[in-house]
Amino acid sequence: MAGDAEVAAGVVGIPHPYPRGAALGWIEALNRDDRAEITWAMRTKEEGIFVGCVTLFLVQKHSRAEIAFWVGRPY
Repeated sequence: MAGDAEVAAGVVGIPHPYPRGAALGWIEALNRDDRAEITWAMRTKEEGIFVGCVTLFLVQKHSRAEIAFWVGRPY
């Protein structure tokens, strides 16, 4: 869903066209200990269907955080 042109157009960090294999690399990077962000999957309450992501970007230098998200077009 992140590779959809309309989804990618609304998120600075999502390239379009989305490179083949990039999702796996992104998911693997989520497990690094040196990350300054926390990412959660969004799922429907009833069926548990994946619909998008929410990321909290931590900026410790300024004691602030920024939130970003994307949701697949069907949702």
